[in-house]
Amino acid sequence: SAGSAAGIDLCLHLAREDFGSEAANVVARRLVVSPHRDGGQAQQVLRPVARSRESQRLGQLFDYLHQHLAASHTVASLAQRAGMGPRTFLRRFEEATGKTPARWLLDERLLRARQHLTESTMSIDQIAERCGFASAGTLRHHFRQHFALSPLQYRKQFATSPIAKSSRQRTIDGHSKRVARRVDDEERVSGSDL
Repeated sequence: SAGSAAGIDLCLHLAREDFGSEAANVVARRLVVSPHRDGGQAQQVLRPVARSRESQRLGQLFDYLHQHLAASHTVASLAQRAGMGPRTFLRRFEEATGKTPARWLLDERLLRARQHLTESTMSIDQIAERCGFASAGTLRHHFRQHFALSPLQYRKQFATSPIAKSSRQRTIDGHSKRVARRVDDEERVSGSDL
């Protein structure tokens, strides 16, 4: 069991490389594991496997949640969707994920935001809305807390798709042009004073 998490991580990485992040996320959801674990993340303690019917209910719930991350969710509504009482649901959810539903949702929303940052040209406001954050400020706060970078810093450092890279380059080029215009303006002003 010591190397199984690393093996799963490798398989998900290969699936992501060969078939894209969406396919890897589907596999991760089916396995009820995080689609991508950073190298510094601590290994999770193994928990008892839920009974098959409960496992199937939770699997369907995870599929639903991934499709509706931006929606507002309560323990009562999630428990009802899973066909369980709220206390049983909380216990089973934590057994399956090692997290509370609120923590799991936050982590999944941050993973989705990270995916949008690296693979799209959406603004931070658009990403916040699509991922279920109350505002861009809330996304920035949680993102910085979780990844130790602002969303824009993360995009600049890790953009992988040609679209996101070109967006990053346009920002850099636009900044360079603004700096060049400012220098030209300053030279003109300095030259007229002579």
